[in-house]
Amino acid sequence: MRNHRVLTLIVAIGWCAVVAADAQATQFWVRFLSDAVDVVPGDGYGIAADIGCTLRAAVQEANALPGADTINVLPGTYRLQLQGTDDTAAAGDLDIADHVTIRCDGAEPCILEAGASASTGIDRVFDIGTGSSPPSVRLENLTVRHGKASAGAGITVYNAQVTLAGVLVTGNWATGTSNVAGGGIYFSGSSGWLRLTDSQVVENDLVIRDGQEGQGAGIRVYAGKPVEITGSVIRDNGVGCSGRPEASWVEGSTG
Repeated sequence: MRNHRVLTLIVAIGWCAVVAADAQATQFWVRFLSDAVDVVPGDGYGIAADIGCTLRAAVQEANALPGADTINVLPGTYRLQLQGTDDTAAAGDLDIADHVTIRCDGAEPCILEAGASASTGIDRVFDIGTGSSPPSVRLENLTVRHGKASAGAGITVYNAQVTLAGVLVTGNWATGTSNVAGGGIYFSGSSGWLRLTDSQVVENDLVIRDGQEGQGAGIRVYAGKPVEITGSVIRDNGVGCSGRPEASWVEGSTG
């Protein structure tokens, strides 16, 4: 009976499948590029109304369910379009509050972007660690680009254990009137760690005015948090719109 129900779901919504591997883990297959919210977060399906399984809906569902879930993303370009500010992934960036792996399910690129360009980005792309307890998060073989925020324009990590494996973080802008930091990645909090394996943080910028302070065009790590970088490239990050070219910046790390 359970197999029949899963097969019916696949046929009905076009390969937007959800399979519970066990009571504490769920697999999601994202097959729709649209940016739309989950109809009922926590019901185990991650389906947006009249569309199917979107990336935002899958993230909301993974946040609501216990256990370490996996979101498998079909190659393509996924652009965030729902503007707003919250910590539930219902608008703006993709807030991650629970254990999850988000991976590209194919040989072609999986591009996750907050706008057509960094100048039109609606927010950062990922805000990791918005829940009540530190999550363990793994991003695999993704491109994270065109985010725009005052800190962590591509990815913000707060009290979380985060691994980037084969991830390209590029073309993000940290900009604002104060405390501008982490054009690509910003890592802060009292716990957690950041690991980069076979990844790239390239061509991210701090977009600031002359005389304004900015930190970490590539990666800004607050208060000496542990960072491990293996087989990765961090280059061509800098300060734009100020006339000051900068080398790649990784500031504040202990590893």
